Amino acid sequence: MHMAVFAHLAMCDAGRLDRTIAVADTLTIGRDGDNDLVLESITVSRQHALLLRDEAGLLLFDLESTNGTLLNGVPVRPDEPVRLANGDVIQFGEVVVRYAAPLVLPERPRPAALGAALHKDRAQAGHSDLIAQALAAHDAGAPP
Repeated sequence: MHMAVFAHLAMCDAGRLDRTIAVADTLTIGRDGDNDLVLESITVSRQHALLLRDEAGLLLFDLESTNGTLLNGVPVRPDEPVRLANGDVIQFGEVVVRYAAPLVLPERPRPAALGAALHKDRAQAGHSDLIAQALAAHDAGAPP
């Protein structure tokens, strides 16, 4: 099993990194305050674009915006999804962001000896609740 770190959008202003935005399953983008990512530029439509995760990655939809959405300099056709790749440059009106795909990290394996020793100690020490919590935290990837 693998653990994925969220994808993100990197926004630059005057050539310097301004902010990064994590992208989970969906992200609405536009000038309206109800969007997940509000872009306060007159060139951005109120409901400009949508990012949507599927089993293969992230899709970009232009929501019939006035000034359009560009992906690596190519116009995105309204309501026709395009798949994003790591490093893609997306332009919403005049606002430019770079997409960074999620990193996939291997899950930390739990040594079999550790699991067996903890289960043995649980029976002997009578600390079943504490050990069960420690095992659950370890299985979830939390630090000990």
